[in-house]
Amino acid sequence: MSTQESDRPIVGHHAAWGMTPSRSDVRPYTVTPGATEMMSVRVREKIDIRGVGTDVVQMVGIFIVRRDHACPCPAGDHNADPKWAQCIISTEFRSLELYGESPVFGTIRVHLDPEHVSDGEVGPGDDGSLAASCVAHCHAVFELPELDLELTTGGVAVELASKVIQVPPIGDVARSENSVSLIDEGGNVMGEII
Repeated sequence: MSTQESDRPIVGHHAAWGMTPSRSDVRPYTVTPGATEMMSVRVREKIDIRGVGTDVVQMVGIFIVRRDHACPCPAGDHNADPKWAQCIISTEFRSLELYGESPVFGTIRVHLDPEHVSDGEVGPGDDGSLAASCVAHCHAVFELPELDLELTTGGVAVELASKVIQVPPIGDVARSENSVSLIDEGGNVMGEII
């Protein structure tokens, strides 16, 4: 290979690399085609580690989510185009990278547990509401290097829920629906996400 060839940048099609902005197509109350998207996220979690303490930790990072094309609800017309809040959109978290600092725990890094699928669904909301219901089942690994701990949720998903008016849910606020134990490699309960 010549020097000239090795200096040439690799050129690809932006849409194939998932680099084409999809936000210009996002409109409230509109079904959008399936896609893989990367979004920034801010998280605030109350964490308790036994023998260490409790803290509400602010974390920031990114997550990548794949969502399928919308499908009519089981009772819907399968020959008609899916309508907002009258269809089901299946999702799967492909990556999650969060980082935060705690005066109690030190550095905290969170990523997806590769042993479990983290998935979700956007579906019909409450009767009379234009908002759709969004649920997610997140299996996470919490790394606390200063405490020499790596903790999982032991196969129990953190259940997140929100009401959304668009997908991707730009500006959405999701809330945890459950508390989950934090478990070390030996199966010992070391704390909890509250």
